[in-house]
Amino acid sequence: MDHRLYVTSAGDDRRNGKPGHILVIDPGSLTILQSVESAEKPFALAVNRKTRTLYVGHSMDRRVSVYDMRDMARTAVIQLDGIDKRSGKPYRSRQLLVDETTNTVYVSSPSDDGPVWVIDGATSTLRGTIEAMGGPGLALDPVQGRLYTSGRGFWRLADTKTGKMIARHPVQDKPERFLVNVDIDPKTSRLFASDSKHGELLVLEPASGKATNVVATGAGAMGVKINAPHEEVYVSNRQAGTVTVIDTNTLAVKRSIEIKPFPNSFAIDETTGEVYVSVKQSRDPKSAGYRNDKKESIARFNAKMP
Repeated sequence: MDHRLYVTSAGDDRRNGKPGHILVIDPGSLTILQSVESAEKPFALAVNRKTRTLYVGHSMDRRVSVYDMRDMARTAVIQLDGIDKRSGKPYRSRQLLVDETTNTVYVSSPSDDGPVWVIDGATSTLRGTIEAMGGPGLALDPVQGRLYTSGRGFWRLADTKTGKMIARHPVQDKPERFLVNVDIDPKTSRLFASDSKHGELLVLEPASGKATNVVATGAGAMGVKINAPHEEVYVSNRQAGTVTVIDTNTLAVKRSIEIKPFPNSFAIDETTGEVYVSVKQSRDPKSAGYRNDKKESIARFNAKMP
């Protein structure tokens, strides 16, 4: 582990034609150690610590770039294929996820009927797709060999060995549920999903396909991240401007941390207990927390705090 934090920056306008950047950040001081220009706007990223490889998703270009973390040189670019039959447009990509045990990279599509792309980490080539697994969120249970995606009123699971979807489970307890992001509790194999529509965290049981618990978090629930060593799950609430800390055993809310304006995604250092949160900015000059320089930021808190 190189004890570095990696962040993508697409700039203040994702369509202005200007390059984006991949930032290498010191996790202690939160200072930028290196800025790598990316001609394609970078969004999602994932790290394979074993191979010291960084994967960067270019949603608008439907590509994934591969970087050697030792010198941040780009070693490959992988083009993602597939056309949405309903719109006639190419499927976009969203989230990246690495399975270090098999050196495999999974890429989600936010389209309900889109694929999950499967990349071979050893050759940096597209191995294939898992069809009809589309959805914005992506989570992996490497022990059970299960891949999960979320969506509007449903969630899906696939077998990573066969590359086939196993089931599609609807969530019908409330209208218009939008499960944006998901993560797996490795101790129980439960799936935790953020619902941005109702500001809640859902606990899903893969065996039965049912939602067993619902925890209120805050308006615009977005990011969700399990911290297994500390038995906590974090939810970023974009509209509320808060991060909710929940005990994974009791599902009790332990605390709510104000991080304005728009807390988004998480990274965790399980050794130190440090939790990092990307903070998006508003484009509205009249909104609270607006910055004239349009710069976004990173917040940090410690899981060991009471």
